[in-house]
Amino acid sequence: MNAITLLSQHVVEEALAHYNIGRLLRCWPANGGIENTNYFLGTTSGDYVLTLLERPPYSGDEYFNLLLQLDDAGLPVPAPLPDRRGRLDLMLQGKTAMLQRKLPGSHATLPTEAQLAALGRVVARLHLTAAPVASRIPAHPRDSQWLQQRAAACYGRVGFSSAASLETALTTIQSILGRADVGALPRGVIHGDIFRDNVLFDHNTLTGIIDFHHAAHGPLIFDLGVIVNDWCCDVTGQLNTEKLMALMRDYHGVRELSRQELWFFSPFRLYAATSFWLWRLHISIEASGNPATRTLNPREMKRIVQNLLRGFDYIDERIFDPNTVRGLS
Repeated sequence: MNAITLLSQHVVEEALAHYNIGRLLRCWPANGGIENTNYFLGTTSGDYVLTLLERPPYSGDEYFNLLLQLDDAGLPVPAPLPDRRGRLDLMLQGKTAMLQRKLPGSHATLPTEAQLAALGRVVARLHLTAAPVASRIPAHPRDSQWLQQRAAACYGRVGFSSAASLETALTTIQSILGRADVGALPRGVIHGDIFRDNVLFDHNTLTGIIDFHHAAHGPLIFDLGVIVNDWCCDVTGQLNTEKLMALMRDYHGVRELSRQELWFFSPFRLYAATSFWLWRLHISIEASGNPATRTLNPREMKRIVQNLLRGFDYIDERIFDPNTVRGLS
């Protein structure tokens, strides 16, 4: 949920006094955050974002190093700026915070195939670039145990249809995750939360991937599952295959997807959708009785889960052959 820490302009000015970014002209809280507090800042040297980490990031102590690694490689990420002493973090209201340059662009409400292709290329670069630090990044916490715990807390708060779908999904996911060949899928640093509100575009040019709070070590195909669920599905949860192929082809052009990753892609879509369905249910339950709290609709992920439970699609590797027009059966 969005837990906004209120900061006065005086507090922000005191914090910025440690940086060489000029004089503060204006500041205002962002209204789109869920887990962290973000303030937009306008200074005499440009625009910045001040982020307070309300919850520890999944990547733990490597959070800042990961962002710097990606920034050094030229990826459009919100790298923390060092203060005059070279420190990347600061303490505000007893919470860890960081200052970043505000990335240009806006969110894609109705993404085009060209934007999906651009996203595929950048995410593939992100996966390859983060490889040197992957061994130091903690494992993605949303494993089978996490899913079971979240589901147990939600069963009494959802209807029979939802509970039945959750139970079936969890059984399927646990079976998949327990396989040796799934355990051998390519792993590395995943963003874990590449929804449309965490990506910025200038027309069809991708200008930023933000909010690495969920970045962790896990199967790389999980990120693509998250993307397809949010970017390539309509309001009923139905998949747009043209957008799917635009994403996957351009990702594959940078980091080649293995046959096994394609085999298990739909189960990982189910894994990703169930994970975020449970997380949104958890947040909604926590926020009950507090109408000022911003939450995301759990039903969006529920529809995708229920559609996937009717049957998995299979991605034919021939879609990566430029002479092949269609490869989804």
